[in-house]
Formats: sequence, C-alpha cells, structure tokens
Amino acid sequence: MILALANIISARRGGGFNPLSLSPILWIKDLTNVVNGYFIDSSVNGKQIQAATTTTTNDSLIMPANDSQIIAALTSAGCYSQFYTDNSSPKIVKLSNISPCYNDYSYYNYFDKKNLMLFPSAQTSNRDKLLTYINTHICYFNSVQGKTPAQVSITYQCYANKLAYVDYGNWGGQDIQKVNATETDHTIASVGYIANKTYNIQLFTLKNNNGWKKLSIASQTTLNNINSSHFVGMPLINWILYNSGTNNTINSSHFVEMPLTLWRLYNSGTNVLGQISDFPDSLTTLEIQLSGNGMSITSGTLKAWGSATITLQSSYTTASVDGFLINWAPVATYGSKTISLAGTNQARSNTTEVNNAITTLQGKGKTIFTN
Repeated sequence: MILALANIISARRGGGFNPLSLSPILWIKDLTNVVNGYFIDSSVNGKQIQAATTTTTNDSLIMPANDSQIIAALTSAGCYSQFYTDNSSPKIVKLSNISPCYNDYSYYNYFDKKNLMLFPSAQTSNRDKLLTYINTHICYFNSVQGKTPAQVSITYQCYANKLAYVDYGNWGGQDIQKVNATETDHTIASVGYIANKTYNIQLFTLKNNNGWKKLSIASQTTLNNINSSHFVGMPLINWILYNSGTNNTINSSHFVEMPLTLWRLYNSGTNVLGQISDFPDSLTTLEIQLSGNGMSITSGTLKAWGSATITLQSSYTTASVDGFLINWAPVATYGSKTISLAGTNQARSNTTEVNNAITTLQGKGKTIFTN
C-alpha cells in the first residue's frame, strides 16, 4: 500500500508517468547527487552504483561486480563490454560516454545527467514514452562489419546553437561526439571499427530543442536496420539515404510536417511504404530510385511541387506511371523542372488521357521523361 501510494504521488508529479511502473532494475534520478560514494538508486532494488572520478569529481560510475540482473540486461542491450571486463571486473565509465538508449534496455537523460534507467527487458512498446521522459530524440542504426573493417561517415548540418551528438558505439576507442552546431555541411566519422562486429550508431538531440537540420548517409554499405520511424519529429530540411544498406524500413508518413526541401532514397533497401503525397510542397528534390515500388506515387492528394526536380525510377508499373501523370497534371504549378519516370519503370500508356496530362505538364515548364 505504501509503495502504491508513493507511485501515485510520483506519477502525479511526473505528468502521469512513473518509471517504477515498468519495474526497472535500477533508476538513478540524479547523477549529480552522490551519497557516501554512491549514486542513489530509486528503484525497489537498492543497487549500489559507485561514483568514480576520471577527470572531474564524480564524472564516472562503476557498476557492481557479479550482479546477475544488471549483467544480463547490459548483455542483452549489447553494451556489456562498455561496463565490464568480466563479471567480477566492472569498468570505470564516464557519464559523458553513456548513450541515451541501448536497444531499449537502458534510457538516460544525457543532457541533464538524470534518470539513468535499466530494465530487465526491452521497453520497445514504451520507447516514445521513455524518450519523452528523458527529453531526448534518437535515431539509430547498425554498422555490420565484415572481414574488412569499413568506417562510417555521416554528413550533417545542425541548427545554430543547439545540441546534437553522435555515438558510434565504439566504446573505449571513440567517445560520444558533440557535433558542430552550425548550418553548414560537416562530416563526422567513426574510428577503430574492427572486422566481424556490429556497432550501434546513435544520433541524438534534445526532443524539445532539436538540433538536426540535414542528414546525408551516402555509400555506407555496412549500415543496416535504418528505420525512418526514428526520424519522426526531427525538423530536417535535407534527408538523403544513398547506396547505404539493404535492410532499411522507410515510410513516408514519418516525414509528415518536416520542412523538407530535399528527400532522396537511392539503392537503399526495398522495404518502402507510404505515399509521396505525404511530402511537403516545399520540396525542390524528390527522388526514389532502385528502392522498390512500395511507396505509392498516385494515392493521396499530390502537392504542387512547382520548384521540384522529381525522379521516380523504382520499378513502378504502367498504371502507377500513368496515374502519377494524370493526377499531378491539374495540381502542379509552373516551374522549369525535369520529371523522370523512366529508368526501371514500365512504359507509360499512349492514351489520350496520359498524352493530355503530359501536354499540360509541359505547358507548366516540365520536361517529362518516361519509357
């Protein structure tokens, strides 16, 4: 009864969510608060997480030795080697090198050094709730290394004076990196990747003050498990996934309300869903090539896209090519732009309706290419 009452009171103070409801193994609310050399565990388990000093006082932690609950969770999360040499030999780990999320087993407010939570099972269904609780937005994907190591680089822009970070998952060899918060292109790269190992790459920022403006992931063939759901809520202007990975899930609905001007998907997986009508009228480049035809080019209400160069060459059928031309012709606005539906697509029909649509679009400045 006492615990239940405490949960209710805490939940009311926390806006209706209390991490205790998810039975964490440990929950350190504040990693700036140290008592007798230990951080305070607010879970029901009373774990002894020792504070340590690497550069400044209490800037690091040491997990307890031979704690089967913690070890099992960190192992499942894929980050055991960050915290332990072996079960009886925990490492000193800087708080600034603990990522906000490890495969949904662990969550941490990196920016405020608060709410480090570790769970006995992946909290995938509670992911959005937990990320909101720690005020963090994360997109992540894996680099699956083969026999010859290949480093990963990402080109980005950030909104000025906002916080954004990259964790290449190379614990001990490469620290979490704060990226340059300027609105020009920068490239950041991994170091120290080794053969036959998988690295979890994370890009993170404050949820209520999002820093990412542009992300370009090009020619990074080791990447895998890129899911566009991880980009929801990011105020991206440019999003490029080019020749990078084959096991990627891309859904156009995840880009709704972004202020996009450039969206490019090229030779990067065929698990593609949604409809191009989800993309904003602000686009100046819309490209889908060699990535499957799962994203409809006919459904929904197509935008005017007067300033857009459009390339849709991804095994679309004759019906889809015809449908795009017919549906877009009346709503397109003037702009001297190239529209290509050739490439791997089937040929368009030579019907009066399709021919009239092309004539209309040509009258609006469009140069149309089809098979």
